[in-house]
Amino acid sequence: MLGPCRRGLTALILIACVGCPDSSEAERQAELDAAWARTQAKLTSLSAQLPKLATAAAELERVAAPRWELEGPVDCRPQAGAERNALVVQVEELGAGQPSYLLNLGDQGVLRTVEAVGAGEVPSSVVDMVAASGLRYALLVRVHEVKGPVVPEGDVSKFEPGWVRGDVLLFDVEDGACKASFPFEGTNSEAVQPGVEDPEQWAQDDLFRRTRRAIHDGIEALGPGNQGPLASEERLR
Repeated sequence: MLGPCRRGLTALILIACVGCPDSSEAERQAELDAAWARTQAKLTSLSAQLPKLATAAAELERVAAPRWELEGPVDCRPQAGAERNALVVQVEELGAGQPSYLLNLGDQGVLRTVEAVGAGEVPSSVVDMVAASGLRYALLVRVHEVKGPVVPEGDVSKFEPGWVRGDVLLFDVEDGACKASFPFEGTNSEAVQPGVEDPEQWAQDDLFRRTRRAIHDGIEALGPGNQGPLASEERLR
């Protein structure tokens, strides 16, 4: 049986090894509080502005040709370390409903942060708060026409490629002006990849992937120095 001195020494060793039970949580809360103090004004403005931009985008005519009226580039990269100043997101994701054809282009952490602030809550992630507060532009994706791929009765030799047609409108979130736009079209590969277990699912995933790539490439082609939203590994697919 340990004596009083050895029991005290053991307790000190345990505290030194694992820390006080509440210290890490207290530090995390302090970081959240500090980040919220720095970003609250910008995030409150952003959460109010984005739905207005979505409404404005829904009322604009369909884009026929590319237009660029910015002096500097946009950086849409969501990964850590990127000097991101722009968010790419479908118009419907900033409104009441989900898109019928969700392309998963937006940074969900940033979107959750914007939604939380709009609901009067303090966001739960320092990283997402900082990322959202750095946004200057919103690139709103509108899908106008969709033709889904068809693999009749699973027969890949009769594969009918699909396509997604739409446009992207770039808004300045500070003044609400639309300063750039371009049309896009994503199309399936010409044939189903040999050996896939589920040709229909592969065809659908292929169309999503190639549509995201068409939007990414359209952003980078629109202005000098632009960075699209796809990570490097996604660009290689």
